Amino acid sequence: MVCCSLLHTVRRSFLIVAFGCLGLSGTTASAHTEIKNMFEKENPHLKVTCNACHVQGKGKEVRNEFGEAIHSKVADQGFSKAFKEIKDKDEKKKFMEETILPAVKKSVAEVVDKECNKAGEKWADLIKNATLPGVTPKKD
Repeated sequence: MVCCSLLHTVRRSFLIVAFGCLGLSGTTASAHTEIKNMFEKENPHLKVTCNACHVQGKGKEVRNEFGEAIHSKVADQGFSKAFKEIKDKDEKKKFMEETILPAVKKSVAEVVDKECNKAGEKWADLIKNATLPGVTPKKD
């Protein structure tokens, strides 16, 4: 039961981080802040940076292995283009909640539950142990 609860927490937490992996990072700076705040609220013991999904020092279009694993599941759905075309703030929020969120939630669950990195390490273990790039334990 503890294992299932931990896995649920890991999935839910990385759902938030995954929005950065979708390529929506160019929309607004406040979106990054919101994502970071939500992640840290759900995981008060962890700190996350953009490097959880992106390659440090590269543009936000350049994803690391974890970011690519998540992005590959939703890339063909055209979320970035559709999101950028929406001008109304309320419509953007609705699109995020009703369209993007369910797809990303499914993607993150698949990646974290079933997949490993190229070295054979389970994504769930890397997140749980804060050994995924861009994820570190918070210092008290």
